[in-house]
Amino acid sequence: MLPNTTMFARAGTVYPQLTGEKAGKEFDLVAVPGRRRLVVAQAKGNEIRPLLRTAEAAIGSTLAPESVVARVAVAHPDSLWTFRRTDQIVGGAALLMLNSPGLEALLAGNIDLADPPPAFLAHPAAAPAAIYVWAIFGPSIAIEGIAYVIVRLQSDPYRFADIYALPHTRNGMRFTLGLGFHEIPDHPQHLLRYVRIVNRAGHA
Repeated sequence: MLPNTTMFARAGTVYPQLTGEKAGKEFDLVAVPGRRRLVVAQAKGNEIRPLLRTAEAAIGSTLAPESVVARVAVAHPDSLWTFRRTDQIVGGAALLMLNSPGLEALLAGNIDLADPPPAFLAHPAAAPAAIYVWAIFGPSIAIEGIAYVIVRLQSDPYRFADIYALPHTRNGMRFTLGLGFHEIPDHPQHLLRYVRIVNRAGHA
């Protein structure tokens, strides 16, 4: 894993490094840090391009098209987040709020994660069937921003939606496993899932 990158991976999720006392904290038990150093907010339309540029500069390659990111952000305001420090974007997070057909496609490995079809995205007024962690980027301080986003996902209308991710680096895998994710057996892409605490009774 690269601790200072990356966003909008074509088909996977890459994470900042999570170490020390912050590692191994289960997703549904993560709390907002007591010391606030970042401003975390839903991304505005004019922030999408600088978000992409910051991420692309960090990893040195072209990522998802701005039009796709903008479409996803418009479809659901909680899909795209910026982390700012002293008015400078230092990181961000992108999520796909999936409806039932979107979840079925994800589980079957039949969704284009680089350009998710609108028909697979949940309406903002409806509780999503699942949440896919599309991407996260930022330096180590971005962990604070990630915590704010996680706490948002612990509340309504998201607290019953299981979380999915496809980490493509060793540290990304450690990050997700440390938050309580487990690989779905026999999934073609080795998809990881976090089963929410409220959903665990009787879950195999």
